[in-house]
Amino acid sequence: MIEGQEGVTWEQWVALARTCEESGIEALFRSDHYIGFHAADTSGSLDCWTTLSALAAVTTKLRLGSLVSPVTFRHPSVLAKAVATADHVSGGRVELGIGGGWMEREHSGPRTASTSTGATTGWSEAPRSPSRCSVRTRR
Repeated sequence: MIEGQEGVTWEQWVALARTCEESGIEALFRSDHYIGFHAADTSGSLDCWTTLSALAAVTTKLRLGSLVSPVTFRHPSVLAKAVATADHVSGGRVELGIGGGWMEREHSGPRTASTSTGATTGWSEAPRSPSRCSVRTRR
């Protein structure tokens, strides 16, 4: 599992995914965070599901997924559509790890529409207990 929020560039993601495939590694999972642990708010982060969809297009065998995507970041229908899209691009190689969202700094202070736990998600309070599940789409 790679902590992508620590400033991993697109070129580094591609190199990592290709190296995994060439080395026989079966899966590559990434965390789903908007801010870094070590560099606070200064390190950039490519979006988890956009990155996984793009990696699906440049790999052929590697299973791809999130560990974990907080339910507080995206409306459930937006997350479901993003995962289904990545799964179709990959030919069925995507897994969704889902959790409650534990990093307080990502859930306090100024929020974008995608991280709001009110109007965007429809929940009055964000769930705080993490869980994990695997979701597969059917063709």
